Amino acid sequence: MIRIKKIKFLGKNFSDDLSRYFLRFFFKNKINKIILTGGTSAPPIYVKLMKKIKKLSFKSHIYLSDERLVGLKSKKLNANLFKNYENNYTKFSPILLRGKSYNYSVSRYNEILPKFPSFILLSMGSDGHIASIFPQSKALKSKKKVVLDRKVYNSFKRVSITMNYLKNKRNIFILCKIKRLNIFNNLIKKKNSVLNFLLKINPNFKLLIIRN
Repeated sequence: MIRIKKIKFLGKNFSDDLSRYFLRFFFKNKINKIILTGGTSAPPIYVKLMKKIKKLSFKSHIYLSDERLVGLKSKKLNANLFKNYENNYTKFSPILLRGKSYNYSVSRYNEILPKFPSFILLSMGSDGHIASIFPQSKALKSKKKVVLDRKVYNSFKRVSITMNYLKNKRNIFILCKIKRLNIFNNLIKKKNSVLNFLLKINPNFKLLIIRN
């Protein structure tokens, strides 16, 4: 039986604790390529992490795990979480490009997404999806790194990294609010669930359990 490593960050300062935890995957003399999730759980962590990266002069390049197909000014656009973090040390590559088609933007992301990122941070939704990978989504079986799926999931058409991309990757972390831990424990054992699919292709991911 595969045992998933679970790490708890349940203190009041969990965002600061997690940001320090992720610093161990940064190196001074290289550009650290990281893939980050959107959603609501992770942004408080990013505020702390980006301040530390800048203070320590770590060079980083941020990529997105997924994106909703919405207007570029929408609050629902994951890219807008990161637009204020670009500086001399941090570069950000959004998925969707102004004036370009969805197909062009996704094709470009397939080309630039790093083969060996320093780490990948995803979060688990209340229904058990990660990135924008849902049951029956194209991202489950596509051979590409990134896929455009025009089927509507939770009110949005989406772009997502694929399971094929996550296969054999090191340092994959999944954020899970403690109130959703029972959902995780049930779905990880459920055949054909997204989490069970990930477990089969890459059982080395770590679950980061955080405060609600």
